[in-house]
Amino acid sequence: MKREPFKTSFKGFEKSAVLNELKILEKELDSKNLLIETYNKRMQELYQEVNELKQTLIVAKAQMVKANSSQMILNEANQIIEAAQRNADEIIKEALASAKILLLEVARLNKELGLAKDEVQEKLLKIEAILASININEPPNMAWLKEI
Repeated sequence: MKREPFKTSFKGFEKSAVLNELKILEKELDSKNLLIETYNKRMQELYQEVNELKQTLIVAKAQMVKANSSQMILNEANQIIEAAQRNADEIIKEALASAKILLLEVARLNKELGLAKDEVQEKLLKIEAILASININEPPNMAWLKEI
C-alpha cells in the first residue's frame, strides 16, 4: 500500500500527520498480530481435533478387531483415518498459508514503519541543525529612549 507523503509546514512535517500515520500503522500491525494469534489458536485447535480423531479412530479400530470384524471393516477404518489425515493436512496447509500471508504483511508494515520513522528522524535532525545555526542578535540597549 503506497502512502501519501507527509504535508510540511513552516517547522517541517506536520506532527499530527506523522503521528496519525504512525497510529494507523500501529493499528494495522496490532490487527495483523491479532489475526496471527487467532490463526495460531485455530491451528492448535485443529491439531487437538486431529489428535482426538486419531484416538477415536484407533479406539474404533481396536473395538472392531476385538469383535472379530472382517478385514473389510478394518480397511474402511484405515481409509477413514487416511481421509481424516488428508483433511487435517489440508486444513493445516491453509492455516499456514494464511499465517504466512499475515506474517509477510506484518513484515511489510514493520519495514514501512521503520522507513517512516527513519525519514522523520532525519528531517528532525535537519530541522535541529537549521535551528542551531540561526543567530539571534541581542536587542539594542533601550535605556537612552527613556532619557528623551
